[in-house]
Amino acid sequence: MASTQKARTELIELKNIHSELTRLKEQVKNLTQRSKTLQSNIIQYLKDTNQHSISYGDFKVEASTTQKRARKTKVVKEKDALDVLQKAGIRDAKKLYRDMMSSIQGEVEEKTILKVDKK
Repeated sequence: MASTQKARTELIELKNIHSELTRLKEQVKNLTQRSKTLQSNIIQYLKDTNQHSISYGDFKVEASTTQKRARKTKVVKEKDALDVLQKAGIRDAKKLYRDMMSSIQGEVEEKTILKVDKK
């Protein structure tokens, strides 16, 4: 009987944790969006005033230009890799590519998980 009560208590706690995580994820999403908006506004202000930094008290921001690579989709990555392998003279490039990708992945482990159904 005691184990049934403990399981119920743990289920209630798990439900509360899931609710709190959902609330926090939404809050982080909103804060991230607001942060990006503010950053773009500040960057625009710095460009308009021909400045590279601005400070307020002990908080200082500086605009700098960086380079960022665009992300490739899985299909594009595979196509590019196959092209490189074929240019290198590999006859069965698809098989080699599949073997390389499977060697990169970890071993399959069996694990018991809980699926939470929200009613």
